Amino acid sequence: MALPIANKRPLASTSATRFIFPATALIALVAQGGCASQPTTRRSALPTTRPIQPSARLLSPASTSRPTARSSATSQGTTSEPVAARSSATSRQATSRQVTSRQVTSRQATSRQATSRPQLAPIVRCAPPSSRQVALTFDDGPYRSRRQTERVLEILARKRVKATFFILGRLARRYPKLLQRIHREGHLLASHSWDHPKRQSRKGWISQLRRTEAAVRRAGVPLSRYYRPPHGIVNTLVRKICADLGYTIALYTLLSSDWRRPGVDALVRQVTTRLHRGGIVVLHDGGGDRRQTIAALPAIIDGLRKRGLEPVRMDRLLASGVKRRGCARRTR
Repeated sequence: MALPIANKRPLASTSATRFIFPATALIALVAQGGCASQPTTRRSALPTTRPIQPSARLLSPASTSRPTARSSATSQGTTSEPVAARSSATSRQATSRQVTSRQVTSRQATSRQATSRPQLAPIVRCAPPSSRQVALTFDDGPYRSRRQTERVLEILARKRVKATFFILGRLARRYPKLLQRIHREGHLLASHSWDHPKRQSRKGWISQLRRTEAAVRRAGVPLSRYYRPPHGIVNTLVRKICADLGYTIALYTLLSSDWRRPGVDALVRQVTTRLHRGGIVVLHDGGGDRRQTIAALPAIIDGLRKRGLEPVRMDRLLASGVKRRGCARRTR
């Protein structure tokens, strides 16, 4: 049965009807089977006056391949970004490892240098001037000839002064009773080598110190760890050996000229005017004729005390500290 509107003009010819009755036209077309056999009539019944044709550009092989290329490029770009990030991170890690390895190598090299650097014994020449003290030291004893060491001990006892004796090992072995008296009267014993050499090999210097230690040990008295090299000669070899054996090198502020025998008055004037606070003076009780030294000693002690300087043992002087510079400066 046909609807009354089947033989009429198409609804698409009237724009008002097209917009007002679109559903009615579609029902009529379905009833006539027009959806399958008349696709043009269905399209004309739709609100669009101009059919939308697919673009040839979109359907062309070239155009279809471009999105693939773009997608490939996009995929490559998205893939290369993490790769670049990973390579940058790897590069930073490698650089960090290189820097760390260099730092470790540098620290190891510094540590090896510090370990391989030779240990040198400290050198003392004077104490800080804060304490108004000085040290009287006597070298080259103990000397039995003319009772020189004994007479020095008698003067020190009479003046109530303590001093330091730098002894020779060969004389210590010969006169052990003098060593015992020096220790018994409260003075300090220190090493001045075995027989006062000028040059020795490493084994020779070690032997000089060891033999002196043995001689003092046989006398049954203690030996301090101060060492005064013969002639005041100090070099790297001597400092290394002293460091190995635990010695401190004890030098001086003032080396008196008593070994030249300049006269009693000259000797008194030299020591009392040139020895300053914290200073260490070298006198001799052995090694030759020391009668001028013995004669000048009472006046030296009195002159120092007039200046407010008290003679003490070296270990007591250095107990307040060690002055590193300016020890050779002489005051009037």
